[in-house]
Amino acid sequence: MRPRAAVIARRYLYAAAFSLLLGVVYTCFSNGVYSAHMLLAFVFPLMGGAAVFGVLSRLGERAYPAQWAERFYRWGIAALTLGSHVHGALEIYGTENTMTAWYWWIGGLLAEIGVAIYAVRMLTRRGD
Repeated sequence: MRPRAAVIARRYLYAAAFSLLLGVVYTCFSNGVYSAHMLLAFVFPLMGGAAVFGVLSRLGERAYPAQWAERFYRWGIAALTLGSHVHGALEIYGTENTMTAWYWWIGGLLAEIGVAIYAVRMLTRRGD
């Protein structure tokens, strides 16, 4: 049986590939206008998801985060990726919206909460 972290890392790789494909296809049909937010949205699931959970899969099941830590972190990465796509689409369309800043704040906050829960769990763990 594969470690949970390895399975999640693979899912993040798929999400990063889909995000990159979405950015490239959207840019191809945007009449020569492009957005770095749209093209680089794949970095969040790649570095924040696949790389992190790939390292956790190498460390073993003891290093795997608690359920709520994982959930908050995954929600944060999803919000950052979605926010990057939305901001990029609006840039390509030629408009701006100050509401897209909330994606960054909320996504970062959710990811930080997940990391904080993970850190507290690792620091308070006894010599299991």
